[in-house]
Amino acid sequence: MTLSHWVDAAHRAAYERAYEAALGLWPIPHASAWVDTPLGTTHVVVSGNPTGAPLVLLPAASLSATQWYAQAAALGVAHRLFAVDILGDIGRSTQTTPLHSRADAAAWLRAVLDGLGIATASLVGASFGGFLAANLTTLAPERVHALALLAPAATLQPFATAARLFIRLGSLVPLPSTVRPGLRGMMGGRLPDARLVEQMERGVAGFRYDRAGLFPGALPDGDLRRIACPTLVLVGADERIYDAARAVARARALIPQGTTAVLPGLGHLLSLQDPATVNAHLGDFLVDRH
Repeated sequence: MTLSHWVDAAHRAAYERAYEAALGLWPIPHASAWVDTPLGTTHVVVSGNPTGAPLVLLPAASLSATQWYAQAAALGVAHRLFAVDILGDIGRSTQTTPLHSRADAAAWLRAVLDGLGIATASLVGASFGGFLAANLTTLAPERVHALALLAPAATLQPFATAARLFIRLGSLVPLPSTVRPGLRGMMGGRLPDARLVEQMERGVAGFRYDRAGLFPGALPDGDLRRIACPTLVLVGADERIYDAARAVARARALIPQGTTAVLPGLGHLLSLQDPATVNAHLGDFLVDRH
């Protein structure tokens, strides 16, 4: 049985130290929760308004829950935030059972919501997290109150060939030296806080992906039409992994309650590149969806 895993305890310990340093960026009080699921134990950073409506944050691949530090203060005023380390990806979650299909992914995320005592939540997903959020919404719509997709990986539009090859190679071959160029390519030449970069480099160096693990793809038309909840889609005008205009056009055509925007001057990692703009869009979208 093949699972995503750490090379050894030393690499995991080095990553844990880098994770803790990155979590120091979190601007509001927070705590860790550990949720046991049939596929493994999932780590969740819990913060925000204790009486607020639940808002689940799903990060981009390799970045982990710490990615959301720049949204925590703004979104945590009205919401109880649950930032999830994706099972089978770099982070603090530990996989014990293969996760190979969309059904597996939805089962895992349903189990996380169950373990947190959440019947229905709003979801915000970035990149791979966006794919997972949309996937849950199509397969378990009763669990999703509202959906926000930030440059979702594939989902709306197939990867460009070069992007697909680069992403696939990165998941199969540990190349920490590609982290900084990759981030710059997704953030208009910029890098996020050095603590996030260090965390990601440590993760890429010591984590090995299940080669048969779930890889995002464009969802069928029928699945997108089944997304009945209010949905926000944000894509950067400088997106490189697929054609931004085509992705947004497909969302407009197929998602019944979809609201879309192409953000000028932004690349793939929208929430890190321009937190103020993304937070404003998310705040406007979520304000009436408590």
